[in-house]
Amino acid sequence: MTNPNYTASLSYEKGVEIIHDALDIPTFEKASKNTGDKSLTGYQQRKKHTSVVCETVQSVTSKNDEKLKSEVKKNKSKVLRQIEVLGGNLSQGFNLISRKKLANATNYYNYHAPNGSKKNKEALTGMLAVLSNDLKLTKYLDESIQNEIDNNGLMQNNKINWKGLSLQGRSQLSNVKLKARQLFILYKKFMEAQIELLTLAEDIAQKFNGRVCSPPGAFQGTKSFSGALQKVTIRERSSNVGELKDCARATILFNTSEEMILAKQEIANYAAFQAIRHHQKALKDRYNTGTSELKKFNSGATKAGYRDIKFFLRMPESDAVAELQLNTTAMDNAKSQAHIIYEILRLSDPTKDTYIINNPDVLKGLDHGLTFEWLKKIQSQTPVAKQDINTIKRLISSFIANGKKLLIVDKAAVKSLSTISKQIYEIGYLRSGTFVKKSKV
Repeated sequence: MTNPNYTASLSYEKGVEIIHDALDIPTFEKASKNTGDKSLTGYQQRKKHTSVVCETVQSVTSKNDEKLKSEVKKNKSKVLRQIEVLGGNLSQGFNLISRKKLANATNYYNYHAPNGSKKNKEALTGMLAVLSNDLKLTKYLDESIQNEIDNNGLMQNNKINWKGLSLQGRSQLSNVKLKARQLFILYKKFMEAQIELLTLAEDIAQKFNGRVCSPPGAFQGTKSFSGALQKVTIRERSSNVGELKDCARATILFNTSEEMILAKQEIANYAAFQAIRHHQKALKDRYNTGTSELKKFNSGATKAGYRDIKFFLRMPESDAVAELQLNTTAMDNAKSQAHIIYEILRLSDPTKDTYIINNPDVLKGLDHGLTFEWLKKIQSQTPVAKQDINTIKRLISSFIANGKKLLIVDKAAVKSLSTISKQIYEIGYLRSGTFVKKSKV
């Protein structure tokens, strides 16, 4: 329980201010100027847990602010640990940056860079370049900021002339640099967590006749550094690095729904899940198989019709949160067919009648996926209405006519793509087997 003398004498806001000052942590106002991140979830987490932090400060009985500051400094390492690992939401925690942490991470990556596979070497080399080469960071900035740098010649010797940037440009670049350094420090944990997760997944797969799948890429399928940084910058700029919970990830596929449910029951008893099961997002069961204690995690299918069972697990050795998905082979096949639709619809803007996709990474996937052959295969396996087929044919023809350098999507295409996606996933669900018998947990 929080020290009663503390709560009686100091407001939450004042307590946060004093503790942050004692630990050299910037206030909200200073941090927002430095990072441009108006949400500052990390700050909000620290503020929410001020009472928890104060429990680590022993004998705070005086109403004097200097007394509190002195006590905090005495327990600095313990308080910092509390701030770093605790958060109001399920996360990796708010990672504090220090020269020592950056040096340790750099030494670790430099040591491993010359070893391992070609993919691992290239990945580590790219990560190390991010800290010293501003040119590597520009792709995580908004297009308007990139144009500002190019048009005004602000990139010199791989360094951006900070003073020449607009206030918005400086703010966003500072935000990207902060997140790049936080991720640089954390990524080692993700690499270690991936190995732990795959070991656990293989054990479950052997017990329940499953098959482990991990994404392609370096470090046994760990989410790439660039992909993770893109997620908290370009895609979700208001997010912080601690919210990256899918960097260590794997999927176990089962031939039947019964095998999948038995595997879910097993994992629900693992310490890695028990450690974080109090979080509502620790488990998301889109098949609605949970009863009793786990019924609260039933969430139903997505709007597109997709289903899976997703666990977040706190891996014991790395102390990182990892993502483990369970699914049936039938639903996974449906996901493969509908993935191209997901890539198009996730960029849609409901406020506009038409939107344009011109991101090179997305277009690369559309080039191989959005084809008449793909549409023909869907027609042969899914009862799609003729009107929807004709709409998608026009979409593909337009994409080809534009040299596959941009895709123009209107409301009619969005509607037809959504309808087809639901039909694909419904077939996958029906082929997964019966879900009448629900999990006992």
